[in-house]
Amino acid sequence: MDTNTIKNELEAKAYAKITVSPSNLSFKSTASSKTIKVTCSDSSWTVGGGNDWCTITKVSNTSAKVSVKANTSDFRSTGVVCVNGSNVATISVTQEVLLDRSKLVTAYKQITNSSCAATCAAMCVNKSPETLKNDGIDLEYAMWSTIATKYGYKSTGPDSTSLKSIYNTLKSGYPVIVQVNTGSMEHWVVVTKYSGNSTTLSADDFTCIDPWDAKTKVLSSATRYSAPNKAVVFKKS
Repeated sequence: MDTNTIKNELEAKAYAKITVSPSNLSFKSTASSKTIKVTCSDSSWTVGGGNDWCTITKVSNTSAKVSVKANTSDFRSTGVVCVNGSNVATISVTQEVLLDRSKLVTAYKQITNSSCAATCAAMCVNKSPETLKNDGIDLEYAMWSTIATKYGYKSTGPDSTSLKSIYNTLKSGYPVIVQVNTGSMEHWVVVTKYSGNSTTLSADDFTCIDPWDAKTKVLSSATRYSAPNKAVVFKKS
């Protein structure tokens, strides 16, 4: 084979086009994989990029697999590539986050119509409302610091809050007691979980335990929900 023939073959190989479909992948927070279609006339194309949570592997001459690990830290994004010579096809990867603090609380139903706040505190110290009552706690009042101190916790708040603030507290490792409305008929719930894209927060992506019925539900479906107003956080001393 003469020099010109070799040169032409190498140039053809270096400039063979490569495309991928889809070029954007969105993953839920769980560990999973997705397959992409790769189109290239040169079967020797390779893959690259990624990091400790996202990898790409070549499956066949016409496909590649992108895999992600479970995400419990924060919304994240990266890129991986399919390469042939100087041509590069990039796949953008994003993954939602799951912040789950539900194991830190115990669900309880309020035992009076006006004891939602005290019941939320009871959930966060993992004591029943009946136990608080027997221990001399007045369930009709939000005695945050009294309840926290009695059972080995420290409380902060109530402070003004927002979905972003609630998200950040969950990210820090704590459930959040949230007043979900304003006015004289206030109602409190315990927010325990977030799953979604933290760049566009929605009440539909937060999970709470509602003391009205002790049920787990999305925040936007909480009793008397209008918007987050105040928040209290209990931390183990």
